[in-house]
Amino acid sequence: MAVSASVPGGRDGGPEAAFAALQARLRPFESTDDPARAEERTVLAIPSINLDPELLVRHREDIAAQEERCLYLAFALRRPRVRLVVVTCLPVRDEVVDYYLGLIPVAEDARARIHLLSPGDDSPRPLAQKILERPELLARLRKLIPDRRGAFIMPFNVRDHERDLALELDVPIYGVDHRFAGYGIKSGCRGLFASAGVSHPPGANGLSSAVELADGLIALRQARPGLEAAVVKLDDAVYGEGNLVIALRDLPPPGTRDEEAAIDVRLRTLPSSYLHKLGDGGIVEELIAGEIRSPSVQMRILPGGDPVVVSTHDQVLGGELGQTFVACRFPAEREYAAAIVREARKVGAFLAAEGVLGRFGIDFVVARCDGDWVPHAVEINLREGGTSHPYGALWLLTDGSLDEDKTTFRTPSGEAKYYFATDGLGDPDHRGILLKDFLSASEASGLGWDPGSQTGAVYHMLRALEQQGRIGVTAIGDSPDQAHEIYLGAATLLDRLASVSRTTGVPASRRARQRRLRDATT
Repeated sequence: MAVSASVPGGRDGGPEAAFAALQARLRPFESTDDPARAEERTVLAIPSINLDPELLVRHREDIAAQEERCLYLAFALRRPRVRLVVVTCLPVRDEVVDYYLGLIPVAEDARARIHLLSPGDDSPRPLAQKILERPELLARLRKLIPDRRGAFIMPFNVRDHERDLALELDVPIYGVDHRFAGYGIKSGCRGLFASAGVSHPPGANGLSSAVELADGLIALRQARPGLEAAVVKLDDAVYGEGNLVIALRDLPPPGTRDEEAAIDVRLRTLPSSYLHKLGDGGIVEELIAGEIRSPSVQMRILPGGDPVVVSTHDQVLGGELGQTFVACRFPAEREYAAAIVREARKVGAFLAAEGVLGRFGIDFVVARCDGDWVPHAVEINLREGGTSHPYGALWLLTDGSLDEDKTTFRTPSGEAKYYFATDGLGDPDHRGILLKDFLSASEASGLGWDPGSQTGAVYHMLRALEQQGRIGVTAIGDSPDQAHEIYLGAATLLDRLASVSRTTGVPASRRARQRRLRDATT
């Protein structure tokens, strides 16, 4: 969409120059307990998911619920001078809004300070694009921003549509500008890790053909003669969907003609569709083996250029290859938290020097070697992730933060907090459960959020319960064990509500599925 002539810089410098000028207006969001000193801010939660079109089509059923993960920002209404404007592709149900506001009863005027809008369009396209197509919706948004100096947009990620929407509204974005997108693709990550001196697996980037992939595998085997497997990753894939593991055991010795022929035969078994997508770019790297974990570090670069470590997590991975994000534990284990934070800070310093602003995450694989955990950075996500909303909920509900050693979250009173979170608690058999019945049963069972103890389950993706039989949950406790017990309590509650009868209980097939999920997350 063309930038309007009324946008400063839009006519002379083009949209990129105009957007850079707009972003220069972004100010830090300062918090204070004194209402008289609090700054009036308008937060525009516009969770526009702007990813590969094929991926959006593939996940069409999930988009509306995933957008509503941003509703954790309603907890910011605990601060008296914050206004929240939320735009989602489909209207948010009143009972969902009531649930979130009910978790912050001290903010009696919160309902008057939250505004919800929607284009009523769940097509698999970025939300920002849908807003730009609707002048009347743009006009309503503009009217809800009384002071643009104190407003900012919270996106999922930032590409052209999100940039153009910011320019149309004349409101900066707290997110990573798409001109830095190269650092978020797999080849760009590896290049950054090498430049910043960040530990990462050996391999090759910038691949665009089966021939280059074969060369990369040959070079990798020469560097690691005993290597049993490598992982190939498509540059612009997310959620682990572009990852493919290639077994390297039982091949002829490295450096021989027979090796080259054997690798060629092995690559011919790959799907032609995958090799076609590899033409857009990809990498191959060592598949770290042995006793491993998959932690991550979340960072933000503030206006002014300061990189800050926000959180650490242990990721629970699943899927056919064991490389798909399923859930997370907060914080990451103390044994290696300091090591991954040390490497992450190198990434933050590099991106800050490049002019990056906003939130991002770095994924790691850590492997135990001679008793120590060795970190390997494997990916940078220049966007919201599966750990963003759980941490945001904990932070906004408690006003706590990570302590100096970046291993423990503490509330202002000094209490440590932990959580276990997932977007996918449930089963298709749970689709018969009404949302109101689940929320009522959760409260009656004592599972819900308790502002006194600051423990309990905080739910998200509530739209998905009746449609898909699943919800998201952030189970917060005073210990990792308590957090996991709260999570298991929510899982058991779903099973109970979905039981076909009170006498037979949960069907054996569902019990088996639930056991597998619990085993995977224990």
